Amino acid sequence: MWPVLVLALTLSPAVQTQAQPAVQKTQAQPGCATGPRLSARQAAATTDLRCANLRGADLDGLDLSHRDLRRADLTGASLKEANLSGANLSGAVLAKADLSEANLAQSDARGADLRKATLDDALFYYAHLERADLRGVSAPRIKLYQSQLDGAKLAGADLSDADVYYADGRGADFSEVKAPGIQLYNATLIGAAFRGADLSKARLDSTRLGKAVFDGAVLTEANLRAAELTGARFAGADVSGVDMSEASGVDLTGSAGMPKNLPGACGEGTAYDFSGRDLTAVEDFPDDLRCANLSGAKLDGADLSSVKLDRADLHGASLRGARLRYAKGANLTGADLSKGELSSVELSGAKLAGAKLDRASLSSAHLDGADLTGAVLTGARLSSADVSGAKLGRADLRDIDATSLHGDQADFTAARLDAADLSSADLRGAVFRDAVLTGADLGSAELRGADFTRAEVTDLDVEWAKDADLAGSTSRLGAGWIVFWSIAGLIGLAVLIPVARGMARGRRRAKARRASEVGRLTKEIAQLGEDIDMIDRDLPPGADERASEHWRAALDAYDAARRALEEGELEEAARQLLSGQRAMNLL
Repeated sequence: MWPVLVLALTLSPAVQTQAQPAVQKTQAQPGCATGPRLSARQAAATTDLRCANLRGADLDGLDLSHRDLRRADLTGASLKEANLSGANLSGAVLAKADLSEANLAQSDARGADLRKATLDDALFYYAHLERADLRGVSAPRIKLYQSQLDGAKLAGADLSDADVYYADGRGADFSEVKAPGIQLYNATLIGAAFRGADLSKARLDSTRLGKAVFDGAVLTEANLRAAELTGARFAGADVSGVDMSEASGVDLTGSAGMPKNLPGACGEGTAYDFSGRDLTAVEDFPDDLRCANLSGAKLDGADLSSVKLDRADLHGASLRGARLRYAKGANLTGADLSKGELSSVELSGAKLAGAKLDRASLSSAHLDGADLTGAVLTGARLSSADVSGAKLGRADLRDIDATSLHGDQADFTAARLDAADLSSADLRGAVFRDAVLTGADLGSAELRGADFTRAEVTDLDVEWAKDADLAGSTSRLGAGWIVFWSIAGLIGLAVLIPVARGMARGRRRAKARRASEVGRLTKEIAQLGEDIDMIDRDLPPGADERASEHWRAALDAYDAARRALEEGELEEAARQLLSGQRAMNLL
């Protein structure tokens, strides 16, 4: 047993004194039973340390490179700053060992037991750690790049700011790891488990993560750009602020939070599911949520003005006070958009049946071909909006401001339009069958071919309207007119009628002029906004400070002009518009 050491013990003192610390070689016992405990000096002088007993040994700073330490017992040993590069540690036991700043580059630790070891700042690049047990290790800033981790167990490990890029960890278990800022880019982690892991701000870009499990993991602000995620699961995972642009196979079913960027899903047969979530705390939405499922989501006050929501499912969602810009063909059936900021929004062909849009700002909105059947738009602003061919049957449009509305071929069947302002609107071929237009204003409107069959037109103003034909409509004498005519009969109709008509005519002319100015300002402000967006996309990241200042000045003027227009302050709106246009001219 251990023949070299036994022979040394039998030598005479004189002979022992002359013995040199030459490199020795020990022979492992059959079955690899643990041998006698070795000192640091003995370990350093021995090349073959298979099954060696080095439990609790102080081996700090020793050069053990390329040593054969297969199945050696290094439990609790201290190997701080030791050199184990190229060493064979397969099957070795290093549980609770301290390997801080040790060099294990290109070592072979397949199947090694490293449970609860300290590996702070250790070097393991190009190392083989297949099936190694690293559960509970402390390994912040460990270097594991280009290492082999297939089937390794790392559950509960501290891998904060670790470098594991280009590693191969198929089927590895990273459950419950603490790994904020870990560098895992370009790695192969197919089938790896990250259950409950902290991967906040981690880099997993271009990593192969097919069938990986991220259930309950924290991935806030992580980078998964261009990652391969086919079959990966994110149930209960927090994906807030995650960059998944250009990633493939993304399925976030059951996840929480909202990613910063997502690849477009339309046409791929996969729609991102954010249904029923409370997203009011989200500040940075992805630019592209086309075809996403946001049904029943809570988005009150959300700024979605730069988010593409074309063909997204938002039925039943709450968007009170939200800002939208791009939602062409979206499903907003029954959605609540009350007081929403929807100026110049693109909702062509959108489904808005039963939606709540009361007091919403829809100036210059594109609603052509949209379905607004039964929608509530009381008090909404629709000046210069386009509802051509839209379905507005049974919609509540009372008190709307729809001056200069584009509504040719629109269907207003059985709609409520009491006191609606539709002056200067284009309503050629529109259908108003059974609609209520009591006290509405259609002054200067284009009405060629409009159908008013059975419509209630009491007190309807059609002065200066073109081609108005109210045949088949109904009208009743209002109580106000009864009183008026009674009084007028007493004091003399001949005197009051011309005066009343003159005053009414003056008010209508003033109203028409104001409507025309509102229409002009609405169009020009909308155009300014589009020009600003275009410059924002084209402005290079390194643009000079002066250009950036002009762009910001234009944006501020645009916001101020829009607010002034909404508040009816036309002079201020015109002044801010001019200021914004001047700033744009300086770019």
